[in-house]
Amino acid sequence: VLADPGDGSGKFKSVDSNKRITFFEDGSYTSNGLICDFTTRAEETSSGQYTIDEDGYLIPCSDPVSFTVGLRLEDGFLIMSFPCIEPCLQKFRKQS
Repeated sequence: VLADPGDGSGKFKSVDSNKRITFFEDGSYTSNGLICDFTTRAEETSSGQYTIDEDGYLIPCSDPVSFTVGLRLEDGFLIMSFPCIEPCLQKFRKQS
């Protein structure tokens, strides 16, 4: 998880989490945690659709306001970008 204080000094920190996300070719996903919330807890299942546009892969969210979670691949990791004033990111590694 990366939560930058606003000065660009933020670094990814390891967390103890079993949160998993599975993406399917039909544009859907499932997770054992909430995707539209900046949490690492794996206590509640969620599912939905992801979209692809000129900005990359996006997961639309609406709780309580509409926003998107951005997805990108970087150095073999999935990076999820949340709408914060400062950078708020989660990093996942692929499981086989």
